[in-house]
Amino acid sequence: MGTALVIGAAGQMGRAAVPALAADGWEVTAASRRAGRDRGWPEE
Repeated sequence: MGTALVIGAAGQMGRAAVPALAADGWEVTAASRRAGRDRGWPEE
């Protein structure tokens, strides 16, 4: 696919967008003001 940058990845829409994009084959970079990683996101 391509590369996607999700700004606001810790928000309600971002938490849904990150795994959906990754599942569709996108290389995802997630940005958020909150530190840490959502445990539901793929490890890749």
